[in-house]
Amino acid sequence: MHSDDPRATVQRLERVCAALVRAVPEVGAGVTLMNATHVGGLAAAVSPVSVVLEELQVTLGEGPSIDAFSSGGRCSRSVPSWGASGPC
Repeated sequence: MHSDDPRATVQRLERVCAALVRAVPEVGAGVTLMNATHVGGLAAAVSPVSVVLEELQVTLGEGPSIDAFSSGGRCSRSVPSWGASGPC
């Protein structure tokens, strides 16, 4: 069912984050909206830690999520500067 209600969209994204955390033993998950020219901001997160990490990436304009997006979704565990918060 399609809905134009922004809150319904956020709730769906929160369910996606929660499902990801259940499937992959990570600390958290978040969704940040981006396009080719702009990082829009946090759309959903599953934990307070995820909120802080996603917002920090938006504020700094860099981080594992932005790197993965910029590279077309490809990422590398060999980027030591992102530590355990890396996108893959």
